[in-house]
Amino acid sequence: MKCNIGKTDRLIRIWLGGSILAVHYIYYFVTGYYCVWANIAWIPLITGLIRWCPVYVPFKFSTVKEGEE
Repeated sequence: MKCNIGKTDRLIRIWLGGSILAVHYIYYFVTGYYCVWANIAWIPLITGLIRWCPVYVPFKFSTVKEGEE
């Protein structure tokens, strides 16, 4: 598995996933309602942490700059 997520893309994904999860858990503890759609937040968080996105592969797309890997 070759890394195909660059530094900026990675930071955005981790921030976005973490923010969505944080808002969801605050909402859950306040109201007691669980939102199934919050599980989508795990996708950008995990892909950002492992620096590999399966959606980029068929399109041969990469946000890694030369010398960054």
